[in-house]
Amino acid sequence: MSDHSNHPSWHCLRTQTKREHIAAGMLAGQYEVEVFCPRISQIKKTRAGKKRFTEALFPSYIFARFHYETQFRKIMHAQGVLQIVATGDRRVIPEHIIDSLKASLPEDVIEAPDLSIEPGAEIEILTGSLKGLNGKVLAAMPAKKRVEVLLDFLGREITVAIHPDDVILKEKRKLIIVPRETPFSTIHLKNLLALDQAGAHILPASPGFYSGQKTFEDLVDFVVARILDQLNIEQGLMDPYQG
Repeated sequence: MSDHSNHPSWHCLRTQTKREHIAAGMLAGQYEVEVFCPRISQIKKTRAGKKRFTEALFPSYIFARFHYETQFRKIMHAQGVLQIVATGDRRVIPEHIIDSLKASLPEDVIEAPDLSIEPGAEIEILTGSLKGLNGKVLAAMPAKKRVEVLLDFLGREITVAIHPDDVILKEKRKLIIVPRETPFSTIHLKNLLALDQAGAHILPASPGFYSGQKTFEDLVDFVVARILDQLNIEQGLMDPYQG
């Protein structure tokens, strides 16, 4: 769908890596273009310990509302902007899709909880000779990259040191991985297998073509609907998967 209307329309812009906020700031401040660039604040482990970082929710992409024919050159010269994403001659993103995203992301910055394993957490061991046993984390040992776990083994309580990647929280928070870059290399496939064995749900961003999809938006809705179904979030994009 080419942008031939007299009204500004939403477009998806690809930006330089980690320059999303710079591009959004220039478009909004210097060119007075409406932008949508949600961010996520999450805790990551560094050599200096755990720190909270804020980054784009959609890495290397932002949304901007402008009139294509009159503002194209200006947009393309904005710092950090690489291209306007299009599928064939379709550039415009329907207003209702952006409205839905904004409704589901009420805050400009989403604060993700710290899901790291803490003392007192109930865990299950995933690998090795102790696989399947349940226990409780006693302490973290950052220097050794291990956690100290108390296990009930053959009626006796024992303490073992285990790598955090070898355990999963008993709360079983659902982790959904949506890989989009293809083709998958051997390393990608091995990592996806390891994530699956650890309890993650692998849901590639591969739209189906069996439900009468006719437009670019239909394909996007398909993937989004499947993700929401996995999270048990009610959605009206398409019928829930019954398989």
